[in-house]
Amino acid sequence: MLCFVDDIDCASESKEDPQLIYEVMNKAWKCKIVPSEFILGVMRTKSIDCDGIHQMKMNMEAYIKGMRNSFEEFIPPRALHTPCEPSFLLSLQNASTEEMHKRVLARGYQSAVGMILWAARCVFPQTLYTVGQLCKQMSKPTEKAWDAAMRLIAWMYQNRTDGITFRFDGNHDLIFFSDATNVGDPVDSKRAYGCCGMFMGGPIIATAKKLEHCSSSTAANEYMAMAHAVKNANWLRQTLQEIKLGDLVSGPTRLLADNNTANGWAGDQMFKVSNGNMWIQQSYHYAREMCQEGHIKVDYVNTKYNISELFTKGVSKETFQALEGYLIGRKPISKLLEAISTQMEQEDENTHEVPACWILLEGSILSAMDNRSPKDPGET
Repeated sequence: MLCFVDDIDCASESKEDPQLIYEVMNKAWKCKIVPSEFILGVMRTKSIDCDGIHQMKMNMEAYIKGMRNSFEEFIPPRALHTPCEPSFLLSLQNASTEEMHKRVLARGYQSAVGMILWAARCVFPQTLYTVGQLCKQMSKPTEKAWDAAMRLIAWMYQNRTDGITFRFDGNHDLIFFSDATNVGDPVDSKRAYGCCGMFMGGPIIATAKKLEHCSSSTAANEYMAMAHAVKNANWLRQTLQEIKLGDLVSGPTRLLADNNTANGWAGDQMFKVSNGNMWIQQSYHYAREMCQEGHIKVDYVNTKYNISELFTKGVSKETFQALEGYLIGRKPISKLLEAISTQMEQEDENTHEVPACWILLEGSILSAMDNRSPKDPGET
């Protein structure tokens, strides 16, 4: 049973248990039983596809339509391919004026971002980076922020029926993706990070935030992001164990990240202190600790397969279209995992191969040694 203030969602193997809960609560508060397909603005639709695969789709079509209608006069009419412009970044360090802030606030900037935020948290995880940028300027919004908010509403409206889809043939093992950017906010130099936990082909947790500490090291940013991903992963592992679904996390949870150095800091048994990591705060070594205890297993994923890229920066149209479908369940995540496995196998093969240039060099050295004249008959 999940409680959202005054909305309750309940699932049970018997009809008697939820009825008893309803009767008890109805004595204290006047309650009403409503269809389970709709809750908190989210429409949940169960279906079976042509291959007999059970699916659950969640979208907010009605909510998105209402949000767009609230700002219809400001919505750009053109077709949009991404939630934000590539390399989109907002900061409180800008050339705006107090007059501009008042003007944008008067249009309803805070209301718009609040409405966007709810949709992003529920069914639009691919927009979380953009929303995070918009939230930076809640009290002092610029025209750039206003345009970005209206663009995002327009994009959500164009994709209002997508939502998130969970599939029975999706991944039954919890998998996490993690990423961090090396582009800092001009105000404090702190970088954006993001992570998501995938289960049954869709995200059951996703986050896009700013790191608490700054760094000039890409590996350190990635390592700090991994610590946050591991915290979320362990929370989900413990939750599943508490609700008697511990068999789903009987083995270590995979964490896929795209920085080999940071992955090594977390997963390697031999941890070497260096200029790149000796200053990292102790709390961020939580990722390494959980790897050593066998709860987490860190693997490398090529950046082009890392869906957490969508949480850390404004990406290109090509990158967005390549990754978004796997994040929201529109594309089977099994295809992405197959590509990642193939990539890992190829990298293992390359690791064990002797480079052709070295073979040639070695051959040249051996040839030279074979042709030389020994200094004395006993020299070999």
